Amino acid sequence: MLRTCDGITSVFRVQADSCGRLWVLDSGQIHVTVDPKQICHPQLLIFDLETDELLTRYVLPAEFIKENGLYSNIIVDIRDDCENVHAYLTDVWRFGLVVFSLKKMKAWLINDHLFFPDPLAAAYKVYSIVYLALTL
Repeated sequence: MLRTCDGITSVFRVQADSCGRLWVLDSGQIHVTVDPKQICHPQLLIFDLETDELLTRYVLPAEFIKENGLYSNIIVDIRDDCENVHAYLTDVWRFGLVVFSLKKMKAWLINDHLFFPDPLAAAYKVYSIVYLALTL
């Protein structure tokens, strides 16, 4: 059973945007490399870089949290203005992608077989997907 958490539990990646904000992805996990425990829901925190004020906290819904998953990567996409922004969050162990809309304050979980490696392509092991890239 997950509990509500007011602080930050465990952060792997942050990203500063061109609008003066720091985007922080909190995995909500402890002991990640040894004996992972999901003690809090993963959350997205957005801070004002000038004032250090917390502007937004978005807690991922329970249905986005998979057993043995790990949200640890974020990339921010600003297209038109500082309000029409999307953040992409990856679950590196369960090959999921969350798309978060700042304007709508809503997120969507995307799972697809195309996120998984092709077992017939080569003999290899995939431990995680660590990096994201955004092309325009």
